[in-house]
Formats: sequence, structure tokens, C-alpha cells
Amino acid sequence: MLKVTRKADNQVYALKKVNIAQMNAKDRENAINEVRILASITHPNIVSYREAFVDAQSQMLCIVMTFADNGDLLQMIQERKTLQVYFKEKQVWRVLIECVHGLKSMHDISVMHRDIKCANIFLFKVIESTSKDLFMAKLGDMNVSKVTGPQGLNYT
Repeated sequence: MLKVTRKADNQVYALKKVNIAQMNAKDRENAINEVRILASITHPNIVSYREAFVDAQSQMLCIVMTFADNGDLLQMIQERKTLQVYFKEKQVWRVLIECVHGLKSMHDISVMHRDIKCANIFLFKVIESTSKDLFMAKLGDMNVSKVTGPQGLNYT
């Protein structure tokens, strides 16, 4: 994931580059599926999709999304472990509840995330503050997500 800035207005975004030239058909389908799923979901607890394009020269699929200014939950856990700083109970509950809200929004449109882990929970500042204690959790990385079948099931 790269941090990029749009020249027109200096807006900061995250850019995910996927090398589709060296992928097999299944992996290529998963990459395109991620774009479709991200584009179909608008929810405060899902990383916001902005656009996608293929760089013809490098054969890279580029997915532009909102930038997580507090990184991901795995990074924050590792930082706090090193500093021996604990999460407050209300922070743990907030992350859990926000992830469940994001999952619910996906399930409402028959999409299963299938890769919930700390590295796929992105953290965003709630207000302009230097404190890393004020953040909002959003689910991201829909690479292995699947749209469920007619009965709401996936056979995986």
C-alpha cells in the first residue's frame, strides 16, 4: 500500500498496486472482484473506494482508496507492545463494534469478507488530534471476499 497525493488538490490517498501480468486467472479474478466489491459498498466502517485503473505500461491494477492516517490495527498493536502500552477497554470495544457494523453492511449486500485480521482493520483519525487514541476502525482488503449464492452460502 502506498501513500499518494493527488496533485490537483493535495488530497492524500492510499494506492494499492496489484501486478496482474504475473497472476493466474483465479488471482486476476480476485483482484477485479475486490474493485467491484469496494465500489459497491459505501459505509463509514468500510475503507472508501475512489477509483481503479490499469497502468498499461507496467500491467499494474491500481486501486485508489482513502488513506488510513493511523495505519492498521496490527501496526498499532505492535507499537503498543513495544512501548508496553495497553489499549483502553473502550478502544477495544469500539474497534470490535465498528468492525461488526462494517461486516453487517457487507452481509446486507450478500458479501462475505473472508479475511478478517488485524492487518485488514484500518484506523482513521476521528478528529484532528495528535493523539493516536482517537481513531475509527474500517474494514479493508476485500481481495478474497465473495458474493454469496442465492441461499446466502459460499462453498469454500
